[in-house]
Amino acid sequence: MFTCFCYCDDPNKTQIWYRDGNPANLNFTNLVARLPRTYHTSAPTFKLINGLTIANGGEVLKNGVKVPMCDCIGDTDTDLMRCIDPYVSNPEGRGKLWMDDLMAAAGYVAGEKYNFSNPVILHKDNDPMNFHNDNLEYVEATDTRYKKYQKRVEEWKHKRNVELIKLIPNFVYA
Repeated sequence: MFTCFCYCDDPNKTQIWYRDGNPANLNFTNLVARLPRTYHTSAPTFKLINGLTIANGGEVLKNGVKVPMCDCIGDTDTDLMRCIDPYVSNPEGRGKLWMDDLMAAAGYVAGEKYNFSNPVILHKDNDPMNFHNDNLEYVEATDTRYKKYQKRVEEWKHKRNVELIKLIPNFVYA
């Protein structure tokens, strides 16, 4: 028996988790008090607080209408479009809702985020536009699979930037 001085909402339901996965390490920096995680990977949809509905295939719906996913923004300094990580526009105002964050909030990312010191979301097939729940999992940022995925994302962004530049009339790409 030990006392954990971690913040918790409901002490009757809260469990103690170990950041490094080692229950023998009772250092206070290793302890996390939180509710048990429930995954929704079998559920076809999950409704978020802001009214958005996330489907396990990666679609985002607002009042039953699909919200388009974007992968580029305008750069006013150069009058060009630039490829960035996929997002949907916030239907309630300004800002972007990053797809990885939405899928994690819906519980569609496999694995336990708190088991890693620097967790990131890996797309198993190395396709940054594939947000199906079977394709997403938490890994450590130093994982070799994640490094390979990051390299693939950079190649994809470069290729997408070239495509966006070609859409500009009278622009010569060298």
